[in-house]
Amino acid sequence: MLFRSLSYRVETPSGKLATKAIFEGSATGRYQDLRRFIRELELAEELLFIEDLDVVRADTQLERKVTFKMRIATYLRPESDGPPKPL
Repeated sequence: MLFRSLSYRVETPSGKLATKAIFEGSATGRYQDLRRFIRELELAEELLFIEDLDVVRADTQLERKVTFKMRIATYLRPESDGPPKPL
């Protein structure tokens, strides 16, 4: 699977205990690779949410591929010693 772009941003609402981290990007690869990627997200120890997923067929003459755009979010809580850690 080839990731074309990946961005990361953090949203910190005022008065909230947790900060929302959002990963967005697109990738192209085989459908099986996309399924494997989603399965790995589901099995991750961290709490991850797939907030948006858009899949489009990107067939070529030689290979059948899909292009997908995704937005994945998690929540971070502040720790007194170091960077925020996933909830």
